[in-house]
Amino acid sequence: DVYPTPFKNTFTVTLIDPPGKFTMISPEGRVHSITVTKTANGVVIDGSTLPGGLYLLHYIDQRQRWTKKVSKE
Repeated sequence: DVYPTPFKNTFTVTLIDPPGKFTMISPEGRVHSITVTKTANGVVIDGSTLPGGLYLLHYIDQRQRWTKKVSKE
């Protein structure tokens, strides 16, 4: 799960396994720098430096790969 969306500064991704690599991509295809912090329930992603809008959050590890839409206020 990814919540909240839209987000203001940070959002949470709940994961069962240790985290792999996250990438935040704008609709134009630009890769944005984000800070990922591990927590007991997954990770918190800091998108406070991103401009408002729609993004694709891409995740990859040795066993899975997925992409989710997230939006920033």
